[in-house]
Amino acid sequence: MQVHLKSEDTRAQSPKDETGTRPFSLGASMQAEPNESTLETCLVTVRGRVQGIGYRAACVCRARELGVTGWVRNRMDESVEATLQGSPEQLADMLAWLSDGMVDALVEGLETAKLMPPFPRFDRFGNCLLFDEFK
Repeated sequence: MQVHLKSEDTRAQSPKDETGTRPFSLGASMQAEPNESTLETCLVTVRGRVQGIGYRAACVCRARELGVTGWVRNRMDESVEATLQGSPEQLADMLAWLSDGMVDALVEGLETAKLMPPFPRFDRFGNCLLFDEFK
């Protein structure tokens, strides 16, 4: 399994639903404890057999257990994409789970891009049933 890390000046956004609105609130507070100086956001693409097996639902559960906020969705190329927000420790735990935390998944690789501030603050972790055309 390969993990690719890259630093990009990308801005985090929750994907839009069919009505053109963003389904997840980008509130000013988080339920987790990271403060402004330790809060990090990253965009992750998980490649392999990760669709049609409950991977996103399990991802939501694990993120909520860890106090990670953001969103997850399927991509048309059969990968799964997630925006994760939390402390460096929370993100490290979540990335480890994305790699090998679900028995039914066959993760071939993770591509991770750290998102640079300013970025919106997510107030929870949610599951999007959206593809690229709904951005």
